[in-house]
Amino acid sequence: MKTAFVIRHSNRDSVKNPLNHAEVLLNAEGEKRAREFGKKLAQDYQKIRIYSSPIERCIQTGKCIQEAFDDDSDVLLSTVLGEPGPYVFGDTAELFVKLGTVGVVEGIENGTPPPFNHKEEEGAKIMLDFLRAETDKSDEITANVFITHDACIAPVIHCFTGEYFNKNHWIEFLGGLKIQFGEGKLNIKRI
Repeated sequence: MKTAFVIRHSNRDSVKNPLNHAEVLLNAEGEKRAREFGKKLAQDYQKIRIYSSPIERCIQTGKCIQEAFDDDSDVLLSTVLGEPGPYVFGDTAELFVKLGTVGVVEGIENGTPPPFNHKEEEGAKIMLDFLRAETDKSDEITANVFITHDACIAPVIHCFTGEYFNKNHWIEFLGGLKIQFGEGKLNIKRI
């Protein structure tokens, strides 16, 4: 089976201003943990393909993961993974400031997405279709790693596993899903 890992980027410092969230990069712990994640993948896979949100901390995460494979190929960028992601189809900057990421995700999970956001199942389908299409381009010895953000991955995890995210339980850095695609089969595991 072909495998996709869709994960949140690695550790970063806290975002002080949601309007400038794109400027927050990985911290030293984030770089270390991303390299460790890559080493674990290299135990089971011979090759890697990295897809990332266009936001720099996601690209940094991908490059750190690639190091374990001695792979210096380009990190492939996609707006499905962020800016805007699978749920947003309009300008939601004001909503993220007003509701915060947790408030936006809770609305999506509860079936009352804020304006300019797709419903949970719609966004999850957009993400899954993208993951499947890109993973189909590889072989079974390749780890396809898709790096995104908490607001993109948390509703997808909820849709497929029922795990609910809120202010008391949030998606961890490098947390996400391992998805295996086969003929007529789909295996999803929380990582």
